[in-house]
Amino acid sequence: MPLLQGVIISVVIYLIIDLIIKDFNVTPNRTSLSDLTTGIGAWGQSLNRVIFWQGALEIFKDHWLIGSGPLSFALLFPKYYINVIHIINGQTFSSGRPPSAHNLFVQTASDSGLIGIGLLLTFLAFFYLRTYKLFFNSDLKIQPTVFYIALAVTAFLIHGLVEYNWPGSMFIYHFTIFIFTISFIEKKQFPKEIVNASSVLANNTPTLGAVVLFLTLIPSIQFYKYQNALDRSLFKENGFAEFQSLMGKAKQICPRCDRPYMKIAEKLLTRYRANPDDRILNAAKNQLREGRKLNPYNPHYMGYLGQILAIQGDYNEALDLIREAASFNRTHHITKLRLSTVQLWRIDHAKPNIR
Repeated sequence: MPLLQGVIISVVIYLIIDLIIKDFNVTPNRTSLSDLTTGIGAWGQSLNRVIFWQGALEIFKDHWLIGSGPLSFALLFPKYYINVIHIINGQTFSSGRPPSAHNLFVQTASDSGLIGIGLLLTFLAFFYLRTYKLFFNSDLKIQPTVFYIALAVTAFLIHGLVEYNWPGSMFIYHFTIFIFTISFIEKKQFPKEIVNASSVLANNTPTLGAVVLFLTLIPSIQFYKYQNALDRSLFKENGFAEFQSLMGKAKQICPRCDRPYMKIAEKLLTRYRANPDDRILNAAKNQLREGRKLNPYNPHYMGYLGQILAIQGDYNEALDLIREAASFNRTHHITKLRLSTVQLWRIDHAKPNIR
């Protein structure tokens, strides 16, 4: 009965707040209740999620064992979006690149593969088994706490069916606290069982912790060094020589990262607009070609390279690259280099290369 009363009060308060926000013409950072339940926009958002889920599943098919990499969905989705036959006919997506697949389980599968989604589901199975055991075998005073913690985690997972909030601190911190609370309650309620079951693990915990800390610390330091080099080049007024030095450090720290190449190319193209020089243009082209080898999913490489080749008179290859970049027009906006009317005409009349 108290649970039902609490649910009713929460829903009433939510409705009142929703109406107040609407009356004051405030633009909230969320979708209003009316938009969720009525209108084409609501269905459009829901159908967009189906497209995201389909894209994530296609990524999982190609990277089924270990996945495509952490948080790589936003990078790979545009390529799959233009190459996959959509489940929903006639549905289009035109709001830019999605930051996530809007589904905890689907994105975990695409990012981490069978190993990642298997570990997640196994962890959740152990959590619910322990919660079930605590609820039916612990003191009556403890049962409400266990029930509401399990309810909170379940609500988080249900919300995870339409959102991906795993990296967000507001969600992951609460989720972690709930998990640890269940573990602490279990140790207090069944101390002997826990000690007997984990005696071997407890003896090796310091060594295991030291190894994990060491293996985690090295990539973390490298990551922050890499971000520091990029951020210093972005937020600080640097001369071009200092800028190149920072990007050189970023390349050394992360040889497989393409962002330094793109940033150098964009800086060179900015200089070229102010001072048209073939050497600057060639330097930018070389940076773009190297960056594209590392990240063939970014259409900005194709767009910039196509326009540079048009300026240099290679209209056939320019046409191929510009067409490929243009196929991403629903998810990316390619910066234009102000090609002349003659150059645009020659691109239009060029013949695409047969590959």
